[in-house]
Amino acid sequence: MTLRLRLLLAMTALVVLITVGAVMVIQSQRSFLVAQVDDQLAAAMPIANRPVAGRPGVPLPAPPASPGTAGDADTPISRLFVGVVSDGAVSPLLRGQLLDDAPAVPLDPDELDRLTAAPRTVDGVDDTTRFRIAGERVGNSDDYVVVALPLDEVDSAMTRLQLVVWVVTALAVALIAVTFWWVERLGLRPIRRLTETADAIAAGDRTQRAGEADPRTEAGKLAHAVNVMLDERDADEERRRRFVADASHELRTPLTSIRGYLDLYSDGRFTEAAQVDDMVRRMSRETSRMQDLAGDLLLLANLDEHRALRHDEVDLARLMDDVAHDARAVQPGREISVDVPGCPVVVTGDLFRLQQAVGALVDNALTHTTVDVHIRLVVRPVPNGVEMVVADNGPGLTQADAERVFDRFYRGDESRSRRAGGSGLGLAIAQSIVEAHGGTIELDTGPGRGCRFTIRLLDTGS
Repeated sequence: MTLRLRLLLAMTALVVLITVGAVMVIQSQRSFLVAQVDDQLAAAMPIANRPVAGRPGVPLPAPPASPGTAGDADTPISRLFVGVVSDGAVSPLLRGQLLDDAPAVPLDPDELDRLTAAPRTVDGVDDTTRFRIAGERVGNSDDYVVVALPLDEVDSAMTRLQLVVWVVTALAVALIAVTFWWVERLGLRPIRRLTETADAIAAGDRTQRAGEADPRTEAGKLAHAVNVMLDERDADEERRRRFVADASHELRTPLTSIRGYLDLYSDGRFTEAAQVDDMVRRMSRETSRMQDLAGDLLLLANLDEHRALRHDEVDLARLMDDVAHDARAVQPGREISVDVPGCPVVVTGDLFRLQQAVGALVDNALTHTTVDVHIRLVVRPVPNGVEMVVADNGPGLTQADAERVFDRFYRGDESRSRRAGGSGLGLAIAQSIVEAHGGTIELDTGPGRGCRFTIRLLDTGS
């Protein structure tokens, strides 16, 4: 059962409940008012029957011809009808001065017997007024005395009550209908479109997106979240395809070289020992490249799967000194400065991986800047964490290159060849390592402004 059908059934049940409640209120009020009239008839019956039973043929005293006081017209007797049924005919004994009609008194003995058991409602003789009538046998005779009161006031009150109740009921039903339309339009309709989109995507159409909806509603927020999820999925798949293509391309190059050397060797092109030694050296170099690339890819895969890292106490000041010493060993003529506090700066993390991340940033500067470019390494405590900075005053990068510098296998300039610039995984590895430690890495650069990489780690130790 769909949510829309459930809501429709709930709204229908509510309308039925309101309608039944309205009918019950009307019936209850009608019964209450009629019961009051019946009580008046019961009170008037002994007064009407006593003179008739004691002195047959003597009528009740007639009421005044006109009201003598302000309250006389409102007394029950001014609306009371009293009559005697004898020999199949009714003889009026009292007819209230406010009565414009008389009740159609039943003459059948069986119906008169039923009147003695309980009052009933009858029409008027002129059919202009309805009456509530009760009867009682006169002594041991076959005559009956009947008393009746008009139901004009009851009918008038019930007409007003029904008008109010049904107007309120209609307004309630209209409100329920508007509420259903509002919920269906803002809540259910976007969900239905979202379901149709999901079905289309499941059928293979990955270009589908959830329709626009009011972002202030839950359905709108859900549609937005689904669209973001689908966009991120497409972006992830595109990055994965590009990554696989780049990795295959990177591996194909050394494999092609090795296959070429082996083909040449099989054809007998290498006849001298020196040629064979050179071939083995070249094949060994290509093998090392493949091994390094495979290691980098495995590391990225482990980091993507959130494999557990070591949780050691790492002194970042000492780590920066070690990285600087390693860089000076690679390029002794390079000016490399280290700015660290005089006391240890300790965080909890994986020493080897953090050193690998900072080393990748320094190696990037060593590889893509000339030897006269100054490299500066900084460690400084910040609120709730610590920062590590690797900066140079080289030529810097354009905005387009800066936006993709952390992409895997990305090379921003011609110098970043496979021979001179590595595989293009160093900065991607550095970013993955930092994010695995719960930190962030940012690049501030521009043409002529050099590059400034900033690592922020929030989990400080002491």
